[in-house]
Amino acid sequence: MIIDFHTHAFPDFLAPRAIPTLAENSGLTPYHDGTAAGLIARMDKSGIDRSVVLNIATNAHQELSVNRFAVSLLESERLIPFGSVFPGSDTWEQTLDYLAENGIRGIKLHPEYQNFDLDCDEAFKVYEKCGKLGLLVSFHSGHDAAFTTPIHTGPDRINRVCTLFPQTTFIAAHFGGYDLWEETAEKLKDYDAVSLLEKMNVRVLCTTDDPADTLEWHKKIAADPSIPFRVLPSFRPDKYLGGNPDAERALCEKYGTDSLTEALEKALDYFCENGCRVSDHGFSKFAYVPGTKQAELLHFLGKAYHAHGVAMQLHLGPIRNQNPRLYETLGPDAGGDSVGLTTDPFQLGAFLGDLERENSLPNTILYDLNPADNAMLSTMAVNFAPKVQFGAAWWFNDTIRGMRRQIDELMENGLLAKSVGMLTDSRSFSSFPRHEYYRRILCQKLGELVESGQYPADEAALGKLVENVCCKNAETFFGF
Repeated sequence: MIIDFHTHAFPDFLAPRAIPTLAENSGLTPYHDGTAAGLIARMDKSGIDRSVVLNIATNAHQELSVNRFAVSLLESERLIPFGSVFPGSDTWEQTLDYLAENGIRGIKLHPEYQNFDLDCDEAFKVYEKCGKLGLLVSFHSGHDAAFTTPIHTGPDRINRVCTLFPQTTFIAAHFGGYDLWEETAEKLKDYDAVSLLEKMNVRVLCTTDDPADTLEWHKKIAADPSIPFRVLPSFRPDKYLGGNPDAERALCEKYGTDSLTEALEKALDYFCENGCRVSDHGFSKFAYVPGTKQAELLHFLGKAYHAHGVAMQLHLGPIRNQNPRLYETLGPDAGGDSVGLTTDPFQLGAFLGDLERENSLPNTILYDLNPADNAMLSTMAVNFAPKVQFGAAWWFNDTIRGMRRQIDELMENGLLAKSVGMLTDSRSFSSFPRHEYYRRILCQKLGELVESGQYPADEAALGKLVENVCCKNAETFFGF
């Protein structure tokens, strides 16, 4: 789905007057007639699925009419209207309540047209109220073609507002400062990916990589002294376990062999030369049937991981790409996945048992997507402790309820004190705060146990347990 987050539309009676005036004042060329119907026609022509329509009350008297128009746009499934308030008006607070009650998702402010500074007291009241109501706040930032200086919204003010109102979500349009590109980049440099990861005290970041990967970027990152943490590859050979002859042929050609196992081992050697400490496998339905190609490859890889000191992660139970139209439109892994069947404990146990029998079982973490597997996996892990662990709540389960269930399961059938804690397991940078989320839930659980008399009120011991679960155990388990 493609969403245009910054569009405008006017009531049908107003558009014929508003569009020419705006075009003349700004020197910009309009691309539709200014009506909602005209916007949707342009969206169709441009391949846009939905658009956020940003409305602006340029004075206090417009609040009522502008926001009634915004609410009327909710009738279209294609449009996501934002309302607007005029900071300092007599009705701004009631207007925000009205917008929230009618299902509007956010508001648009334009400090140039509305003639207020982004960090003024009147605006602060609006931001606080929007945070409480869950309304997004989008604002124009930087120059506006229709106005000269002074500029009411710049990167310094954006920083101040975001710092003062952490519970409110802000959208700084035009890359945070239209026509102020260098100043904006300089002021916001502390919010790039590397800086934010450093602020989160990230020490090691493991990516997910195909065995055929060149690891070119891992090498560049390792050679870059400005990056204060390690970025290591993870070995993800799923493509070679599911009968993909093209991928198998390409990997064998890359490593100059006709043997898939030899090619995989050479690839693993190369990954380990570049710092690999962990592998990852995803199974919609785990199968380990002796004599089959998959069983032979799994057994081979398990032994290879043990020999190389690489931990093995097994992510069990998702059903992929169930919505055919979504898959055809956007490709794989675009949101059409769901919780699948439970894992066969006999086959999983046989796999781990065969490796243990040969003294070749690597450190292993078992993750389930179907919470019905919690007890099975936690007790399975105990069978092969300390090498095998029941992993953190994953994907659909990394919620308050899911994390609590996983922690309870570890306490009842496993050993929480040896857990390696949370994982991010996401392509989204915004997922990193789930580590903090997990830490808070863990500490809350321990506090409840202390208050109920089930755990001793030993702050030093409990603090050490939390530190180990959230950091030290992972360093030991993965060999970081």
